Order: sequence, then C-alpha cells, then structure tokens
Amino acid sequence: MIDGLFISIQFLTKFFISDKVEYNKKNIKMGQIFFPLTGLIISFFVIIVPLLNNIYKLGISSEFNSLIMISLYIFTTGGLHLDGFTDTIDGLSSQTNGERLKEIMKDSRIGAFGAIYLFILLLSKFIIYKMILNNLFSCILAIVFSRTLLTMVIYKGKFPGYNGMADFLHESNIGKTSYIFIALFLIFSFLYKKLLLIPGIITLLFTIFFIKFFERRIGYISGDILGFLAEVNELIYLIVYLGVSKWI
Repeated sequence: MIDGLFISIQFLTKFFISDKVEYNKKNIKMGQIFFPLTGLIISFFVIIVPLLNNIYKLGISSEFNSLIMISLYIFTTGGLHLDGFTDTIDGLSSQTNGERLKEIMKDSRIGAFGAIYLFILLLSKFIIYKMILNNLFSCILAIVFSRTLLTMVIYKGKFPGYNGMADFLHESNIGKTSYIFIALFLIFSFLYKKLLLIPGIITLLFTIFFIKFFERRIGYISGDILGFLAEVNELIYLIVYLGVSKWI
C-alpha cells in the first residue's frame, strides 16, 4: 500500500520518495487510489502561507499571497501538469490532425500558443487565488477534485498503447472505484454546503466532454492530456465556485 502512495506522489508532484518502488500493476493501481490524497497534499503546500497569514495576521498583501500560492503550486507539482497543458494547447492550436498533431504534442519545446495560454492560465489563477484568500477551502476542493477526476479519465479514456506511463495507468485503472470517489466527493460537498455541488457537477460534465473531444480530435488520451485536464478542471471548479460563492 505504501508503494502505491509513493507512486501517486511521484506521478503527481515533483517529490521523489524512493527508487525502490516497484512499478507493477498492483502498485500503480493502488497509486491511483491515492490520487485524491495526493491532491490534498498538493493543496496543503499551496495554501500554507496564506493560511498562516490569515491565522496570525502577518500582513502579507493579497497580491503577494496569490503569487506565493502559484509559486508553491509550481514548486510542488514541478510544473508537470503545466507542461502537459502547453503541449496540448500547441497541438490543438496547430489546426492539423493525425500524426502531425501528435508530433507537435510530443515536441518538448513550447510554442507561441502554448506560451500565450500558459500566461492566461497563470494570470487566471493569480486573480482567482486573490479572490478566494478568505475561503482557502475552495482551493483544497478544486485541487483534490481535479486529481480525483483523473482516475475516471484513466478508466474511461482510450490510450495510445505506446507503453508510456499513461498506458500503464490505464492498464492498471481502478475501474468503477473512480465513480465511488467522485460520488463521495460530491456527497461531501453537498452535505458541507449544498451549493458546493454545482462546481463539482459542472467540472465533472466538462471532464466527460473533454474525454469525448480528445478521443475524436486526437484518437486517444495521453499523459499530456492528463496534465491539461488536471489544470483546466481545477480552474473550471474555481471559476464556477466564484460564480455561486455569493449564495454559499
């Protein structure tokens, strides 16, 4: 079980725990079970400074708090999901299909569109983080749910079969357990505050849409697309949360 946790942390963050972890189907499957917990760990690093600022009245400005949150997010994840986000944007912006699109996504260099949308993504996070400093719990929910949804994408999506990490995840998927995780998150949200169900459901619907979209456009779900979905789902959740926050 502990190997599964290590795999989850090493896959979703920059932290290297151990080189003795065996990447077999059992451990990779167990690793996906720990995706929500790893999301919780990431969120802890993201909110720790503004949380301490709120508790101890440290006087850190909202702009600097927001910048710290983004910096800690990038530090914790190693920018892995952001890299997948930019690769996916470069591919989708190429106005091509088939093998050429796939080649663009595999290119490690960031293109113009990838850089532009990365700036928009980080700017959006900066603005949103600044707006939720008094309700950091929403940030925790967004990060945890975006990683939880990845288990469903890995289960339901079509993967290329190149024997990469994304394929290993798919071959060792947790099946309908992913639905249980999603249902538990939504039930918890509803019991905590009924309107919190709205951002959860809308983010879930967008995820289902993205699975179908990428399978039609590209033909499969790749590791880059998993990174794209981790970033975009977190942003969608927070945007919808802000939309309903005045009633929460």
